[in-house]
Amino acid sequence: MQSAGSHKSLLVLLLLLLSQSAQQGSCTVSEQRVPKSTANVLDGKIEAVLEIDRFEYTSDPANISIVRAKLTLRNLTQQPLPFHFNSGQITDWTLMDSGGKKVWRWSDDRVFSTVVLDRTLESTPWEFEEEIPLASGSNKPYAPGTYILKAELTSDKRIEVTINFRVIP
Repeated sequence: MQSAGSHKSLLVLLLLLLSQSAQQGSCTVSEQRVPKSTANVLDGKIEAVLEIDRFEYTSDPANISIVRAKLTLRNLTQQPLPFHFNSGQITDWTLMDSGGKKVWRWSDDRVFSTVVLDRTLESTPWEFEEEIPLASGSNKPYAPGTYILKAELTSDKRIEVTINFRVIP
């Protein structure tokens, strides 16, 4: 029969081996992936990627959640792609409930310049970032459920991509 002291020695040895194994890199921890949605648009000429910082957000009134989103547009061709904008607005962001009903739109209650813009997407991707508060104008958090975030380019060539996420209690 083994003594309590030998059990402790065996446990200490096991912990040391595990610790050394982790230091040498043989133990791995899976990386958390960034939620993203990818679409090839304009007949495969552009890759549109919408990323958010996580899959779930809380509906805590004391701590309003914010979705940090990024839209990236990549030209998949060797040719420059021209875009025409009828105002100073380049993108729009829309939050919808699971039924597709608009809950919030970034451009609501905003005024944009009437300047006409022409931009060309070349080999360097365009990136647009936005923070979307998950609360109404009166700071009431949105109800738990599934939501859809849509990011779109407001040019003559409409590009849009969506991603789903959840609000939990």
